[in-house]
Amino acid sequence: MVLLTLISFLFTAILYTAWKRYIKSGPVYKNRTSFAGKTVIITGGSSGLGKECAIALAKCDARVIIASRNINKGKNAMIEIRAITGSENIHFMKLDLSELDNVREFVDNFNKQESRLDILINCAGIISSERSKDGKRGLMFTCNVLGPFLLTNLLLPVLRKTGKISPVRIINVASDAYLVKDIDLLRLDPCFSRGMSSLSVLGHYAATKLMIIYINAELNRVLSGDSAVTTYALHPGTVESNLGENFVQNNRILRLLRYLVMKLLARSPFYCSQTVLYCCSEPGIEKYSGGYFSELRQTRLFPHAEKIGIGRKLWEELERMLQNG
Repeated sequence: MVLLTLISFLFTAILYTAWKRYIKSGPVYKNRTSFAGKTVIITGGSSGLGKECAIALAKCDARVIIASRNINKGKNAMIEIRAITGSENIHFMKLDLSELDNVREFVDNFNKQESRLDILINCAGIISSERSKDGKRGLMFTCNVLGPFLLTNLLLPVLRKTGKISPVRIINVASDAYLVKDIDLLRLDPCFSRGMSSLSVLGHYAATKLMIIYINAELNRVLSGDSAVTTYALHPGTVESNLGENFVQNNRILRLLRYLVMKLLARSPFYCSQTVLYCCSEPGIEKYSGGYFSELRQTRLFPHAEKIGIGRKLWEELERMLQNG
């Protein structure tokens, strides 16, 4: 009996140690380059993963622009990060990716205030079944895909200008959720309604992450003549955050599932920020521009994320949407 108890205890201890080390934790990026004199934009930088990245880059002396739609939250994050890092070079600019006119206004204001942009981190993302304020599109599609697509393209001139001085990187935060859903080019933005199932909404969230991966690869093709500007998509890990919290609020089963995922599988923003920092800093990864990264290394994509021609068709469709308002 004593022996059986001892074996059970050891087995439980081994499982717990493995869970803490390989599930709840992860590799830590050690090579922190100085970013003195460099400017970084982080969308969604007021909380969670984006905020953790802002803290890390501020510690490396970067000029960090926190881009967030919530003014109070953004300013409070700016004050907090200044206190944590001792850097006064942290700034807030309002950016609502769900309002395309606000994206254009943000870029206009940025170009008036700043002369360079060394790193753009497209980090913001949501899960939602709502529609945008103008009622034209799904809020999730606009925030996760169309808004960042417009932002990146509008910032390309200043990114290319900076690239003539020093290397520039564009970081697109995707997710391994891309595995569960393919892209329907004829229905990029489903018309959400109260009757749409929660699983359909979650499936579309996964599709937006796959779109980010394709856009990243196509952006690399667009930039192929400019080796000073490189682009990377990545899976940060499952982040302990408020993502999807409002979406599952009225569904008991989904609320329980989300709780279990957060408690059992999610990592703190610190560990999830490490691959972002790797893509910002690691020397020599320029040759992998357009690639997908996870756990501080390039990762091979599954075949449905590498179909020939899909990236270009998606890019053209997004451009058409923007032209049509």
